[in-house]
Amino acid sequence: MSGRTCISNTRRNAFTLIELLVVVVIMGILVAIVVRNVGSRVHQARVAAVKMNMRQLEQALDEFKIDHGDYPTTEQTLQALVKEPESGTVEGKYPDGGYMDYIPKDPWNNELHYAYRPNSEHPIEIQSLGRDGKEGGEGEDKDLINYEILRN
Repeated sequence: MSGRTCISNTRRNAFTLIELLVVVVIMGILVAIVVRNVGSRVHQARVAAVKMNMRQLEQALDEFKIDHGDYPTTEQTLQALVKEPESGTVEGKYPDGGYMDYIPKDPWNNELHYAYRPNSEHPIEIQSLGRDGKEGGEGEDKDLINYEILRN
């Protein structure tokens, strides 16, 4: 009789293959949910970083305009905020350290694009081409433009 007791106790204390498979499936579902949620949060954090960089650039561009009467030209690029351009500035008004220490890249390590269109509704355009680094796109590849994302 003690042999039977030992066998039935072992069966009661062990997991069956089906029980283990159910646990593995449940854990897989939970991991999939967490990964999906974390992925969307990462994208939101990157968009927030782009917004912050664009606000800083707009501020520096506004300071440049106050000192020199106009924004840097498209040809001068955003580098006009770091190093004084050869033309288009008022002598003695360009600060020693520039308006910024460096021009930030977007969170995908791509250069930000700048255009100055003086007669446009939005004269300055700062653009991140998104994750893919190409114009256009959907989702994480969508282009982010200062006057669209900062005003909404």
